[in-house]
Amino acid sequence: MAVRQASCLWVPWPRRAAGHLGDVTSTRYALFGDLVSRLEDDFAMRCATERDAQDRSEYGRVTVPADATVCGTRIVVCVSKFGSPALVCADNPGAFLVL
Repeated sequence: MAVRQASCLWVPWPRRAAGHLGDVTSTRYALFGDLVSRLEDDFAMRCATERDAQDRSEYGRVTVPADATVCGTRIVVCVSKFGSPALVCADNPGAFLVL
């Protein structure tokens, strides 16, 4: 059995500019909403979301239900507060997937 780490991807994410926090916040909100919409369209199922959780390095998290995937394992996408990286993992963020 092989052990694989979660995948990482980049999403378009605005950088914080001094004096323009409101613009960046609204842009991030819109981009996160676009990501959720795309995932719901691609998997033809409603995805659970969490946005801007306090005391976390994530801006938001999207969970694709296990029923929507071929292998029957949920997919979790965690979007960072610090730029464009996003973590994509099967079942549980921070865990390893055994194949």
